[in-house]
Amino acid sequence: MRVDAGVSAAEEGCMKPKTRKKKLWRKADASFSRFIRDRDRLCLKCGWTNRQLHCAHIFPRTRAATRYWSLNAITLCGMPCHKWWHENPAESGIWIQDIKGTEFIERLRQRSLIVMKRADAAAAWLAAHP
Repeated sequence: MRVDAGVSAAEEGCMKPKTRKKKLWRKADASFSRFIRDRDRLCLKCGWTNRQLHCAHIFPRTRAATRYWSLNAITLCGMPCHKWWHENPAESGIWIQDIKGTEFIERLRQRSLIVMKRADAAAAWLAAHP
C-alpha cells in the first residue's frame, strides 16, 4: 500500500516525503477521531453529550499498532474528563480497567507492543475507512 494514500498527484509532485506523511497522518487522525466520537456519541466518564467531545486513547498514540485501533479509543468530553484522563494516569488506568476488564486491557497492551510504522497504520485506516 502506498504511504501517500489520499494525496493527489499534483500535491505529491510538490511535497517532500515527510510532508506527505504528515498530511496522511493528519487525515487519518481526523478520520479516526470522528469515527470514535460518532460511535460513542457521549462522554463515557460523565455521560454528557452537549460538551465538545474528544477521542482519547487508552494506550498512547505513539504506539502505531493501536493508534488507529478502535478498541484502544474512547470518547471523553474535553473538560473536565479528558483533562482528568491525562492529569491522573493512575486513577484513569484503574477506571478504564474497571470498565473494560483486566483481560481486555492486557490484550490491548500486548497489541500496543507490536512494532509497525505509523504511516502504514494510517494508510491502513484510511483504506478501510474512505
